[in-house]
Amino acid sequence: MSQEQPIPDEKSLAPLLLLVDNTAVIISPKENQGRDKDDDDDESIRRLLSLSRQATPELLSASPPYVNITKLDLPNCGLSELPLGFERAFPNVRILFLSQNRFRQVPAVIGSCRQLQMVAFKDNNGVLQSIHPDALQPQLRWLILTNNQLQSLPDSIGERCHQLQKCMLSGNQLRTLPDTMKHCQNLELIRLASNQLDEIPMVLLQHCPKLAWIALSDNPCLSHVQNNNNNTASACASAVPLLQFNALDWQEGQVLGRGAGGVTRKVRWQDQYVAVKEYGGAMTSDGLPETERRLACAAAALHSPALVQVLGETPPLPTQLPPDHGGVAETEDAPAAPLSLVMEYLDGFVALAGPPSLESCSRDVYHHGTASIIQMSVEQAEAMISKLLQALTALHAVGICHGDFYGHNILVESTNPANVRLTDWGAAFFYSRTDTAVAPYIELAEIRAFSILCQEVYQHFVVAPPPPPNNSSSSSEEQKTAESILLAELIHYLDEGIAKANNTAAKLAAAAEEKDAMATTLITFEQILVWWKQKQLAVMATNFAPTQDES
Repeated sequence: MSQEQPIPDEKSLAPLLLLVDNTAVIISPKENQGRDKDDDDDESIRRLLSLSRQATPELLSASPPYVNITKLDLPNCGLSELPLGFERAFPNVRILFLSQNRFRQVPAVIGSCRQLQMVAFKDNNGVLQSIHPDALQPQLRWLILTNNQLQSLPDSIGERCHQLQKCMLSGNQLRTLPDTMKHCQNLELIRLASNQLDEIPMVLLQHCPKLAWIALSDNPCLSHVQNNNNNTASACASAVPLLQFNALDWQEGQVLGRGAGGVTRKVRWQDQYVAVKEYGGAMTSDGLPETERRLACAAAALHSPALVQVLGETPPLPTQLPPDHGGVAETEDAPAAPLSLVMEYLDGFVALAGPPSLESCSRDVYHHGTASIIQMSVEQAEAMISKLLQALTALHAVGICHGDFYGHNILVESTNPANVRLTDWGAAFFYSRTDTAVAPYIELAEIRAFSILCQEVYQHFVVAPPPPPNNSSSSSEEQKTAESILLAELIHYLDEGIAKANNTAAKLAAAAEEKDAMATTLITFEQILVWWKQKQLAVMATNFAPTQDES
């Protein structure tokens, strides 16, 4: 159902309105009360399928259950509940999207869908306030509940969801998380931005050994850091020069990318091309776009070669807008759009990887789309990793966690992948480096993400590189140069350091000891960088050492 179509009357349609394979289906109330209930249920399902663009005569002539349907997408349908027998009609549904509806509670019936692995109830018109405990089951891997009014989570999320890998909870009213979530041992990504958390969720940071991607911005527990201009990182965000909007030439305005936080365009400014990101005002799965803008400015102020250079920002958009700029004019009823960020334009850069798929869940997809053109030597891979490690060290030194350190957020120059930029600050947040009870855990999570990227680069570009372009004379076997001993040793070093840190964290949590000692017992980016530089120097010394003949 498109956004322009009216939402059906909820009372008359609620239990009988579904959408199959992106096609809205409205089932009218039953009129023949004398018919068998099972026949009525079957007829409702058939009528549902008959209105689907994907319906086939064979499917319509069959009776439930429909075992071949594995995905249902039902956005903006006015739904407030699911019909009885839903789990029997669709026994193999694996993916269920129910965003922009009117659910007040995540219903129990979905817990009876034994194949269901991915569930989304994003933005249910501000009425979704709770999750039925029985809605959460062990096979669930991916839960999306962004931008609702959830005030608490049921204990069943930790008691049952042991396979949960991704949990999107930004934009709710959560004040705390249940202690049972310590049993979510496979949790890798959590989004908790823009809630009401009074304390950092240590139940996750201490107990979840795979947690690598976190978002915590705009919570009371971090407001003292985020709004503190004495904080180095926070102060940097206010030091970006203000550029005049009309100084930008929007005649071309080529769209470079669209994301949840806004649109990025290629624009001319002072005889050069720049990238301008116009931030939207809506909540995203990572957090608020305005917070993303502040973090991007703070990161750029560190002047790390692997961080995108920010040239300035524009004031709110004026009423008279350049052609096709994509912004919103200011009127009495609609205020001006948020500030736009003016950044360096990265010509010839492509994403290192594609974002996770429904199948890969929390892992990027490599050698897909534009990323398939990347050819990387061992030396370039090592140089790229080195620059990213330096950038992460600089960020955490001033209390910035990126929160989304993925290959799809890393841009590399296609002809020289050693030239690299870390992008996308939607999940980033400020934290206090002096809080030794918390800071080491936040840094440890990002170190896990860095370790995963190192393994992916090693596997996909060093051990098993992509085939060369068609116009290349070299074969893929010739591309497989000697494995990078340096990268292999780094991965081993990270594995050992993370395992030791996980063990230390578990012991401290179990013994309820003072956490101030954590600062010296958990691995840090600074330690990793020092180790890496020492290894690089050792390799250089070996390469320049005289041979036996020369001596």
